[in-house]
Amino acid sequence: MSPSAEAPGFLPWDLGDGLVLRQATAADTEAAAEFQAQVHLPHTFAESFRIWTRDLMTGALPGFQPGDFTLVEDTGTGAIVSILNLIPQTWSYGGIEISVGRIELVSTHPERRGQSPPPAGQQRNIVFQVVNSSYPLATDSRNSRVISS
Repeated sequence: MSPSAEAPGFLPWDLGDGLVLRQATAADTEAAAEFQAQVHLPHTFAESFRIWTRDLMTGALPGFQPGDFTLVEDTGTGAIVSILNLIPQTWSYGGIEISVGRIELVSTHPERRGQSPPPAGQQRNIVFQVVNSSYPLATDSRNSRVISS
């Protein structure tokens, strides 16, 4: 199965090799928070990633919902392999409001990085397709670039 920007409701998507890309649900909150913290160890801010993920998943940011996270799951173990989110925002330029999405908390398990095909790379491409079908402008803060449709 291949995704289409015409129909962003293509998730879940079977990536092969026992991996599936899907939207997160509220039931994924603790696993997602723990995954973010573990992937970022021994980084000084690992606990901040856990808290930030939990806050987003539990509604601390108005307009954000658990489904704004997409994750790659190992269907054999149920473990999260990769995760990212899209934070919806409204920007104003010259008094004109523009709906944008900000990609944040992009993480892949160290043992899965650099694999072909890379789960995070596939995930990012799929999210860009969804973004381009939903928002006229999106930012990728990790790479400090603007993605426009």
